[in-house]
Amino acid sequence: MTLVIPTDGRRPALLRRCIRGHARQSELDGLPLELVVCDNSGRADREAATREVLREFCLGMTVRFIGTLERRRYVEQLIGELGDSPGLFAELAHALGPCGFDDGSSTTAGLTWPRQGSDAPARNALQLAQVGHRYTSVDDDTTAFFSAVPRLADDTMVHRSSAAGEPWAESTEDPTEFWFFPSAQAAFDDAPRADLRPLYESLFMGVLGRDVRAAMTGLIGDSAMSPSPYLLSRRGITRAHLQADYELARRARHVRRGALEPTLTSHPHFMAVCSAFDGCELLPPFLPLQRNSDGLWGHVLRATTGSLIAHVPYCVTHDPGEERPAMLSELVAWPTPAGLVRLVVDVWPRDPRCGSSAARMRSLAAYLFTWAELDAPEFERCLCSLRWAELEQGANRLQADAELADELERGRPSGAERWPPEAWRDDVVTAARSKYLWVGNPLAIHPPGAGARSYLAALARLLELWPLVDAAARQLAARGVRLGLEEPPF
Repeated sequence: MTLVIPTDGRRPALLRRCIRGHARQSELDGLPLELVVCDNSGRADREAATREVLREFCLGMTVRFIGTLERRRYVEQLIGELGDSPGLFAELAHALGPCGFDDGSSTTAGLTWPRQGSDAPARNALQLAQVGHRYTSVDDDTTAFFSAVPRLADDTMVHRSSAAGEPWAESTEDPTEFWFFPSAQAAFDDAPRADLRPLYESLFMGVLGRDVRAAMTGLIGDSAMSPSPYLLSRRGITRAHLQADYELARRARHVRRGALEPTLTSHPHFMAVCSAFDGCELLPPFLPLQRNSDGLWGHVLRATTGSLIAHVPYCVTHDPGEERPAMLSELVAWPTPAGLVRLVVDVWPRDPRCGSSAARMRSLAAYLFTWAELDAPEFERCLCSLRWAELEQGANRLQADAELADELERGRPSGAERWPPEAWRDDVVTAARSKYLWVGNPLAIHPPGAGARSYLAALARLLELWPLVDAAARQLAARGVRLGLEEPPF
């Protein structure tokens, strides 16, 4: 079992906890463990702390470390395969992380690279480190405590069998549901431990193949979500849990979120907190866009490969060791850079002549370049049109929910409990109004104007370059050259 962990070196105690837990669990389940850790900090002190943690585990498993010098050496080897060209070293450094030269600027060849605060470069480096292999990735603030999601019947799903013989439901929606808890401990207490071996062998690795290049578990503990009105638009079981104790859900940061059964979906929802990847096939790069680069990656994966995303009904524990704002503490739909790029990716008119993933990646890159080359007024007009349509659709949906709640209230028998709760209805109205307020407002896109166009151009360049980088990495791997320094003296 190969486990990769991206980290920025800020939390060595959490990294140690993460590795110790997964090492102990893999030993109990009889799964030999190879560990690959990428430190994305670019700082000597943080890399030294990460290496110190890894030295504690070298006797029990194979360990590889990727830091600044390892990335620099590998980028030079990639350029040896690709052939040097102006700006290529800097472009690869922005894609893979700090390489030990003055790359603090976010501008290369006139392109703005929005890398600061993103774990995308570390995920890209780990992806190249594992070309030709399937691997599991976990965030450094997870533990090895896995819990099964409660199973519920859903007659709307059709079943088929995976290659490993497990029944897989098919869906076109995000199949995850939420449960809400007042504290992390309450969430953990509600979660019976699940064995890692069946999760890894049958559900994770068993489903990966040409039609499925990525899989993910759910999570229990911290939601790993920024505050937003997203939850208010959910239906089904999540809404039932939300309304059952809305005051709890309103304050909640701690959740169980996961699919109810093994599910293959064409929906692009993806969270990389605990995930598996098929490195035997070309995967798109993670685009370095501050937060939610993994969420955007799901959209790019679906667009460029046609891959389904597998959701397994297990949850990994996510415990960042700090209190964060409740998910419903913000009811305003703030624009984000990742949301901007997602809008453009989702309206890309796929060319049926592009049969391979590499060709589709280059075609999507060309489409992003077309957007980036629009003059400022036309770019803003086109992007605002997409954003406003999305906001209006979401607002209309929320408004319809509020009207239904009012209708139910008018028909409520005297003395009966109000359902749905009034606070829920009020928040739905507030969220709908916040979306309506953005419609017609140029500030609904972020970053505005030239910054957004430069973002798109930089990300287009990365998509254009990535199939060549992936092919070069495979050529190096065939000669036994891998990214990362193995065991001491790292």
